[in-house]
Amino acid sequence: MFIVIAHLGTCPDPGSLINGHIHVQSFADQSPAIARCYTGFKLSGSFLRTCQASDAKNAYWDGTAPVCKDQFKKPNELAAQIRETFIDRTLKCDSTINQIPDQTQRNETNSGKSAFCHGRTVVVGNGCVDLVYAVDCSGSITEKGFELSKEFVAKSVRLFQIENGQERVGLLTYDHRIHVEFELGDLNTTAETLRQIRKAPFCGGATSTTRVLQHLNKSVISNTRQGCKKAIFILSDGRNNWGGNPAQIAKELKKIEDLEIFTVAFGDNDLGWKALREISSGEEHFIAVRNAEDVAKAVDKAIEVPLDYGGTCGRSVSKQNPCRDALSDHCRSTPAAWPWVVGIYVIAEKNSQPDIVCGGALIGDC
Repeated sequence: MFIVIAHLGTCPDPGSLINGHIHVQSFADQSPAIARCYTGFKLSGSFLRTCQASDAKNAYWDGTAPVCKDQFKKPNELAAQIRETFIDRTLKCDSTINQIPDQTQRNETNSGKSAFCHGRTVVVGNGCVDLVYAVDCSGSITEKGFELSKEFVAKSVRLFQIENGQERVGLLTYDHRIHVEFELGDLNTTAETLRQIRKAPFCGGATSTTRVLQHLNKSVISNTRQGCKKAIFILSDGRNNWGGNPAQIAKELKKIEDLEIFTVAFGDNDLGWKALREISSGEEHFIAVRNAEDVAKAVDKAIEVPLDYGGTCGRSVSKQNPCRDALSDHCRSTPAAWPWVVGIYVIAEKNSQPDIVCGGALIGDC
C-alpha cells in the first residue's frame, strides 16, 4: 500500500486595499479573499479571489488584484457631465460649435428655429421645454445643503428663456411632504423665478422620494405640453425613509415620451446612491458628489460664463482674448472671446445681491 502525502502551501498576504479593505480568514488552499470598497469608491478587479496553493512553491491568489476608484468626479469632469447630459440634452445644444453666431444663426434665432446657448448652437425643434426641479429639503440634507441646492437651481434656470413662454420651469421641495413652490407656467420672467427659488424655505422632516415621484406622475406630468421636451431634476442625499421604494414609480415615469430624469446624489450613502441611480434615466443622468457645494461650483463651469461683466465697456475682461481693446484697428479677437461685453442685472429685493439675467458681446469681433 502506498500513502501519498500532499504538501500544500499557503498563499502570500494579498496586501492592503487603498480606500477599501480585503477580508481574509485563512491563507490556506481554496480560502477566499473578499474585497470591498468604502462608500464613494467603485471596485475594479476581482471582488472574490481564491487561494490556489496545491503547489506549495507556486501558491497565488486567482483573479485580478482589486482597486478602489473614486466615484466622485473632479470639478472639470463634473462640469462636463452637467453640460453634456443636462444642459445640452435638455436644451439640445450642439457642443461641437463654440463660436459667436454668424448672420445665418441670428436669422434662425429670429425665426424661432434655433437659439443661442452660451457659445453653443441650440436646435430646439418646436422650441418648447418643460423642466421641473424637485429639491430635497429634509433634515438629513441639512439647511446648508438645501441652500446650495437652490443655488444650483437658480444658476441653471438662467439658461432658459422663460420670457418667451417656450421654456417653462417648476419647483417642488420635499421632505415627507410635498411643497409646491411654483408650477409650470406660473412665472413668466427669469427675475421672478429666481426670487421664488430663493424664498423656498428649509423643511427638516423625513425623506420621501417616493412621494415626490408620485406627485410628479399624478399632478405635474399632466401639466406638461405635448411634443415638448420634458425633464425632471431631483437633488437629494437619497436617504429615502418614508413611503417605500421609489424605483417602481420612476419606471412608470420613464415610459413617458420625451421625458428624461436627472438625479444628483449628495454625500456617501450607498443605499441613497442606489435608489437615485435607479430613478435616473441612465448612468449618464446620475451625478454623485461629496456635497451640494461641489455641484453648485460645477454648474458655473458647465454653463461657460466665466466673465465678470463689471469690467469697462469696450474692453474685454477675458484674459484669454488676444485683443482686449475693442477699438483696436490691428487686432482680430478669438471667436466667443467677448471683446465688448454688457450684462443686464436684476435686483429682485431691496439690499439683495444682483442677479445677471443675460449678457454677451455687443460686437462679433474687433
